[in-house]
Amino acid sequence: MKPVVVPGSEQIKSIAIINEDEKNYTRTELIAISVTIVESMASYGTTATVYLTDTNDIIGLLPVLGHEKVVIEFQIKNDPGINKEKEEGETRAEIFRIASVNKVEPIRDETPGLKYALNLISEFTFMQEFFKVDEAFSNTVSNCIKSIHNKVLNTPHGEIKIEDTDKFKLDKIDTTDGVVNFIGPNFTPYTTIEMLQSWAYSDTFTSSAYVYFQNKNGFNFRTFDSLAKDSLKPGNKFYYKQDGTEKLARDGELNRISGFTQQNRGDAFHLASEGRLSHKVAELDFIKKTVDYSVYNYEKNVDKYNIFGTKVFGGKKFMGNIASIPTQTHWLYRDGSKKSNYFSSGFKHKWAIYRLMYNNMLSINIPGNANVTAGDIINIKVPQGNIGINVKNQDKNDKFLSGNYIARDVIHHFNRVGYNTQINCIRSGSKEQMHEP
Repeated sequence: MKPVVVPGSEQIKSIAIINEDEKNYTRTELIAISVTIVESMASYGTTATVYLTDTNDIIGLLPVLGHEKVVIEFQIKNDPGINKEKEEGETRAEIFRIASVNKVEPIRDETPGLKYALNLISEFTFMQEFFKVDEAFSNTVSNCIKSIHNKVLNTPHGEIKIEDTDKFKLDKIDTTDGVVNFIGPNFTPYTTIEMLQSWAYSDTFTSSAYVYFQNKNGFNFRTFDSLAKDSLKPGNKFYYKQDGTEKLARDGELNRISGFTQQNRGDAFHLASEGRLSHKVAELDFIKKTVDYSVYNYEKNVDKYNIFGTKVFGGKKFMGNIASIPTQTHWLYRDGSKKSNYFSSGFKHKWAIYRLMYNNMLSINIPGNANVTAGDIINIKVPQGNIGINVKNQDKNDKFLSGNYIARDVIHHFNRVGYNTQINCIRSGSKEQMHEP
């Protein structure tokens, strides 16, 4: 593929399909039209799609069974001022498995030959399907998840094993409070972790909204409020200039945004109707035949999260009346044992914050930047004049678009023209009310 030199970028050096015996491989980078790699906090493992133009039907003649390894090797094309830890020419690799192969119609490409799409999943995602969690646990949720994850990482399954465990290690983990007594229901690790995630509670991180996801550094088990307190990495400041000038930065530190779309802002009506701003948690003791109720109200709890100091705004009458009425009741059950606050308290907060973090979503497109990864803090600056508000004040940033976000999705697009990155950013709202009287 054509090399691309932009701050913090990489170029694809090779794409190899490894035969099942792992003794032979087929190089496909020369027939690749494009490669898309997706890191997302909304899904557990990294995914990729490789589009190929195959004039000699190499893929059609290969005995592809649908689970072969695909190794994509990247070469650093780096600006030392952005990331001093990486050297020009340094390489790294990501390991995937073929989930499916589809023959596709040409996509903006006139090159003759058959067009194939290789749909790839993370090696870890592939491996975890061969494990079932059926043992008993009596530990914190974070330790249970660590144990399940490491079991997949370190245990061979017949002839199949993960060889490069460092790429799939638990990179960062926020600890939980409270002990759960749990027997694995013979589900896969991902499904079991999803169950445990719903029970996770933290005294330190009020939201208790944990997410388990993979990025370039490995796997993570983090809360939104913990992620928001991470430091801003060098190179993660981005600046939008609508007139398209080539000046990359106003203060020498910012990278250019080529385009942005605000996907959502101000959703108080739907949040209230779903009970995200106010809801009840009812704990039914089916032995003692008693019910304990607790009510969650967003306005009374918002300051506890401290997620960039942003919040959901609505009219004063709306937030004080309609949005304070519980519109959902969630039932929890116990068997006569002593009430444990960590489950009910954690649930009522996370029910709100999981949805609230999608109240302000912004998607930006930037020149390819391999330094950005899912879960990063992203700082965005958009001048007011770029959206037609107070054009004279070009030196002031739009307060509803600018500021810190969490990178939920980082999507890297490589093709024969170049390399670009799309970042889908999330936060709960803004620091100030729009059009506040």
